[in-house]
Amino acid sequence: GQVRSPARYKALQAASYGAAAAIVGGVTVMYGALLGIPGIGVGAAFAAYFGWHLRRSRLLHKATVLLVHDQLDEAEALLRKVLASWRCPKHVAALAEQNLGAVYNRRGNFEEALAHQRAAMTLYARSNARSPMRQVVEYAEIITLVNLGRVGEARQRFDQKQGKVPEGDYLRMQHWGAELYVCLAEGEHR
Repeated sequence: GQVRSPARYKALQAASYGAAAAIVGGVTVMYGALLGIPGIGVGAAFAAYFGWHLRRSRLLHKATVLLVHDQLDEAEALLRKVLASWRCPKHVAALAEQNLGAVYNRRGNFEEALAHQRAAMTLYARSNARSPMRQVVEYAEIITLVNLGRVGEARQRFDQKQGKVPEGDYLRMQHWGAELYVCLAEGEHR
């Protein structure tokens, strides 16, 4: 939930790609030394598997950038491509659903946005990963409910959080934004 600098993000990304490349290279060398040509084939298969996952994460990143720049049709196409990909991990599918919810929110199609947000929440619940994005989509659901005129349901969802303000700058902003949305729709601040 803490805001991190873009330089730190890029450094961590470069380190993780470098570590992955070192592992793929090490596997290729090890299996090549043990098995010869078939071992190099194992290393190549491992590299292809890694590249396949990397391609999907790059598509998701590109779709997010397009979404930020209001290129909604292009973002939606990439997100649907991610969701349609073979054996898409739950946490990746959850992010794609969450971003599709944002696409439909920006278009003003709140029912469709809510469906995608709830699909994302279901995927996050089934995923073992503890992601702050799960909380972000919960707050987005509250705002979407307000936009649909379902203020009572939005209040109920917000109250289920038991008034706990989350840790981290970004999550606190999401919490207070959702609370403000509900309070303004109710006509009062508690």
